[in-house]
Amino acid sequence: LMVFASHFRIPIKHNIQNIPINSITFLFNYSGSGKDTTINMIKKIFEKSNDIIQEKRFIFNEIQAQAAYELSTAKNKTINDFYITTPPLEIGISTQEGLLSCLEDNSQFPYGSINIVSNEFMAEYARNVNIQNMMSSIAELYDLGNKNTKMIKDKSNQLNGVNSVALSCLFTSSFSSMEDIQLRNRLYGEFKSRFSRRSSITFNNIKKQEKAITNLDEWLNDTLDKRNKNNEVISKYGLYFKELAKNILASTEKEIVINQEAERILYVYRKYCETMSESMDELTNELSRLNIMNRWFKVLKLSGALALFNNKFVIDENEVIEAINITEIINDNIQVFENELSKNEYEILIDYF
Repeated sequence: LMVFASHFRIPIKHNIQNIPINSITFLFNYSGSGKDTTINMIKKIFEKSNDIIQEKRFIFNEIQAQAAYELSTAKNKTINDFYITTPPLEIGISTQEGLLSCLEDNSQFPYGSINIVSNEFMAEYARNVNIQNMMSSIAELYDLGNKNTKMIKDKSNQLNGVNSVALSCLFTSSFSSMEDIQLRNRLYGEFKSRFSRRSSITFNNIKKQEKAITNLDEWLNDTLDKRNKNNEVISKYGLYFKELAKNILASTEKEIVINQEAERILYVYRKYCETMSESMDELTNELSRLNIMNRWFKVLKLSGALALFNNKFVIDENEVIEAINITEIINDNIQVFENELSKNEYEILIDYF
């Protein structure tokens, strides 16, 4: 939903600032838990609405290329020389330079955001030597969508800044890949400095016990029934988001505002987050404190996405309450995640006995 909403580049107006709708989500679960299956199902739901976004980008590119070609005085140029490179809506983990170049290209279009997806984040984090610079940029871009220009001596590799971009990330990984103690320590530092306060973290280290198959026909019927229900959900919501995308793109609204009652609830929740985080031990709950203290900001962004889901440009109290409930559920295991990252080698060994 956050990625869908981010494609329209409509910010939330809050305290005179424009807050982009975007998200950073980490999902850690055991291998075989259905992470990839669930993500692929979600992608199918948004296929039709993504096609609408891409179609609008294509039309925009056609119009601007024609206009630029007609105004050009350069010789030996064709209209093809004036088309803008169209970046994909979804990319994988690469480098800081690659990310900023992609965002710079994307900023030339009025629609569409960049979504970074990694299905085995820990494996990529372990082997990609450039990943920390990229993660630093992702963290900086999350808050307000801005990345400052980085001045370097080699002008050919100059990194330009970007402003008001909508960037979302979904990083998933199996639990077993977190066994390396050095990797755990690196990840702990990453969350302490950047991501505990900015991301939603779902962690599960308890493997679900599969129900024993006692009757093959019953199992097969149950499996086919689940598949059919999933297809119905994909079809129903796929059509809904397709029509919703058309409605939002047809609108002239430039921002999402929050009504007075919704704002009051948000401020109360912010105070609750501050109070809860201050009551926690700083040494043993460092990551959890940062996560809880800043949940209100994730709630604000999610509230904006829920407003768009309801085909509105005003956030009301119901959307804030729903966003609070969702945010609390998603981050429910943050302390379990922190405890797991903080384990010593002997504690990891004990887990196997």
